[in-house]
Amino acid sequence: MSGSICQSCKAKTGGARLCDKCTSEWRRELESIPGVRAALQSKAMRQASRPQGGGPRKGTPPQPVDWTASMQLEELDLWVRWLATLADERMWCVHDWRRCLAVAVTGLDRIAAKSHEAGYARDSTHSMLARCERLCDPPAERRPVGDCPGCGQTLFACAGDATVRCRVCGTVSLVSVLEESRAERIREETAWHEVSGTPAQIARWLSAMTGVHVTGRRVRVWIHRGKLAGDSLGDGVYRVSCRALLDALDTPLDRTR
Repeated sequence: MSGSICQSCKAKTGGARLCDKCTSEWRRELESIPGVRAALQSKAMRQASRPQGGGPRKGTPPQPVDWTASMQLEELDLWVRWLATLADERMWCVHDWRRCLAVAVTGLDRIAAKSHEAGYARDSTHSMLARCERLCDPPAERRPVGDCPGCGQTLFACAGDATVRCRVCGTVSLVSVLEESRAERIREETAWHEVSGTPAQIARWLSAMTGVHVTGRRVRVWIHRGKLAGDSLGDGVYRVSCRALLDALDTPLDRTR
């Protein structure tokens, strides 16, 4: 019987889909998710400037959002919701990750005993947490460049690397292709985000986000020429959308630097 062998470690069971050892390890991993998520959220947001009602009179330097970590955070929440559906199918309509996690942990014994997806769910927990932890503590001198097309793991590369090999599945990818795909995902994610600050502060934010050096003078000219639409908050402070900034940067370069 398929239920007599643990779907994760292949040990014999008493008819359950997972053995007691794998179930206990899985439970400990699930219980670590709030801490992992908090670290990931902190890295993702990094005090990013968000629009506030009325806006401050003086700008504060907006910090670049770590969009790789932000997207990983969304993926983690979606995965927790899927896990909760293994215990209760109605949880697919619930978007509160805490509630979903509580349902998954409470129903873990039932999932381990009966779910046909128990083995995959247990193993994917380990992979998911490993991805999150690598983003929170990346390898020295390496930066995230995109996701492996073979297994979805986040890949890191050093400056000047042309290719990168996934340590999980061995797939070799071109860094330029990964970065182009990541840039497109970032563009989609930033559609509704805004930053506020002086042209110099906005320029520093854009430079940090894209790796392209942009000066405050260039941003100021964009605004004055109507190339970059933004709301004036007074005292030389503007509020602009990330999408508008990226679109302005993508247009043919002028002589203003």
